[in-house]
Amino acid sequence: MQRPPIVKTQIIAFGLIVLVILLMGCQQQDRELSEEQKALRMGSQLFDKSCASCHGARGNGLGSRGGPSLQGPNFRYGNTRDAIRQSIEQGRPNGMPAFDTVFTAEEMDNLTDYVLYLGTTN
Repeated sequence: MQRPPIVKTQIIAFGLIVLVILLMGCQQQDRELSEEQKALRMGSQLFDKSCASCHGARGNGLGSRGGPSLQGPNFRYGNTRDAIRQSIEQGRPNGMPAFDTVFTAEEMDNLTDYVLYLGTTN
């Protein structure tokens, strides 16, 4: 049984309205995030893309390439913002590649902040 064209139009219109409402909700959630939360979200996304294969999901040290855990307060080359950023930018001997030409300054800041955040988790 075929529906009349008016019913099809109403179903499509209803679907579009629902889609618009859902998209507005997503935008509202982004507006409610602080700048720090947005930066951590971006840092998390960069970490997942470029660091998790070595350092593991959420920096737990269980990556397939044997990078150290970044959870907890003790980092081999220091846990200050400057030391972490230097590790990311310049790399470290025997494994950690340099990312100075990979990330923008803002991305580097966000990733550094995310690694600092990981250092506060256990």
